[in-house]
Amino acid sequence: MINPRQDSMQYVKWPIISDANDTLRVKLEAENLIYRINNGEDFAQLANMYTEDPSNSANPQELRGGSLGWYSKGQLLPEFEIASFDGKKGDIVGPILTDYGFHVIKINDKRVVDESEQVNTSHILLTITPGRGTENKLKDTASIFALEATEFGFFALADSLGLEVKESSPIRKESIFIDDFGVARSAVNFAFNNVEGATSDAIKNDNFYGVFFLDSISDESTLSFEDVKDDLKNEFLSNFKKEQIKSLAQSLKDNSAQEMNLSELCKRK
Repeated sequence: MINPRQDSMQYVKWPIISDANDTLRVKLEAENLIYRINNGEDFAQLANMYTEDPSNSANPQELRGGSLGWYSKGQLLPEFEIASFDGKKGDIVGPILTDYGFHVIKINDKRVVDESEQVNTSHILLTITPGRGTENKLKDTASIFALEATEFGFFALADSLGLEVKESSPIRKESIFIDDFGVARSAVNFAFNNVEGATSDAIKNDNFYGVFFLDSISDESTLSFEDVKDDLKNEFLSNFKKEQIKSLAQSLKDNSAQEMNLSELCKRK
């Protein structure tokens, strides 16, 4: 039995998350929408074009124009609720920052039902995501680390920068994921095309930039029977149980069919 080659790597990573510049960028985008609305552009059309609230396009054939309908106090996020209830009918309010991003709010109407104040609003949500500048900055950070690691040593450099070094489980050539990193085919390709002690370039997936160190290579080998007998035994027992269950299920099915046939015969008599 062949035991395929397995490589082990260690790595450092930088999460791709928004920063203060991204927050400012999205706030300016929201302010620009408010300017356009105040200068005559239709709120609902702009909402359908720009909002990132998924409920607005739940039915792609009937976009909601940002409408949230009627609600009472206590039903929405505090920041959004305060802005909505403090405003007047017809007001355009914002940008209001919540955990979801920046909101531009239009107060459509107000009413009192059973002595409870309600408000009808529409909104445009702009989420705060990492922009190109943020990603480029992280890429530069990871790339500089990769270059300096070759000169100063991967682990010494990580320690001097206070970076946590993660260890991956052994990977095979067909592996796709790296522990605590996610999809990383580029890292796997790096490992299987380099020698022990090599340091990768900056590698990116949807959530992280990372730099990998090829820690060890376990070459393909042939396993003895003693090495694999327990695995073979477990596989045999598993297959045996599956066949037994399959046989039992078929037997029950056949018996059930026979009982149905007998029942039909009795009815005919």
